[in-house]
Amino acid sequence: MDPAGHVNLAYVEPADLPRWLAVSRTYPLAVVSFGSPLSLPVRCPVVHLDLPQLDGPRHCEVWSTVQSVRSYQTGNFSAAVSGDVLFGSISMPEVPAALLDHTTEMAYRDIFRQIGPLGFTHLWRIWNYFPRINEDEHGLERYRRFCVGRHQALAETLSDFPSALPAGTAVGTRSGPLQIFFLAGAHPVTHIGNPRQVDAYNYPSTYGPRSPSFARATLCRSEAAIQLFIAGTASVVGHASRHQGQAWRLGSFCASRRDRGNTGPRQG
Repeated sequence: MDPAGHVNLAYVEPADLPRWLAVSRTYPLAVVSFGSPLSLPVRCPVVHLDLPQLDGPRHCEVWSTVQSVRSYQTGNFSAAVSGDVLFGSISMPEVPAALLDHTTEMAYRDIFRQIGPLGFTHLWRIWNYFPRINEDEHGLERYRRFCVGRHQALAETLSDFPSALPAGTAVGTRSGPLQIFFLAGAHPVTHIGNPRQVDAYNYPSTYGPRSPSFARATLCRSEAAIQLFIAGTASVVGHASRHQGQAWRLGSFCASRRDRGNTGPRQG
């Protein structure tokens, strides 16, 4: 990863966003808004999530880089490219007649159709958001249906599945479509497991028809920069959850716990 591939993440109050963009000396790749949509136009992809903050002043995530950015928009897919890194997002409305596994599979297949021609075929980190994450849908939890659809698409698309699976997180929202945003690169990176944990993609069938398709972490390394994107749930030993009901704050890139509520982070 050359210096252009280094991405920055800042948390900015929406009212302060124009000033921050003017003085940051970086180029915005994307803005992720929580709770309420942004009222200010920005020249990069914007992801709005119906997932309000629990307390404190409202902030949005601003992903940026030191090199100029090119933007792309096709239907429900948008992307921003800088150097050898791409920030992409896709929004896939759920059709009443379709189950979430089908919607998820179509979304992931569309992601690969879009990033392939752009030359960014290596997935680095993925965030997945959808409502009613723990509710039953035709006899199967919606999170588990999501895992089925994701597995189907990635197993048939990645030539070196499962070793090429990136760090990933699934989080419930209050409403909205299936929304996926991700970082991808023009070169491969290193996906890492945790020796105290079973790789998520090797979980036993008691966790669902298909194991969660993600790595515990992804390492992007070069002589100029090292970035580690964390996804593994810290309270898992082997494949069993520990410390249930206790929230551990572990950082911006990490899914902090396996929450059984409808708006909590899942293992990925």
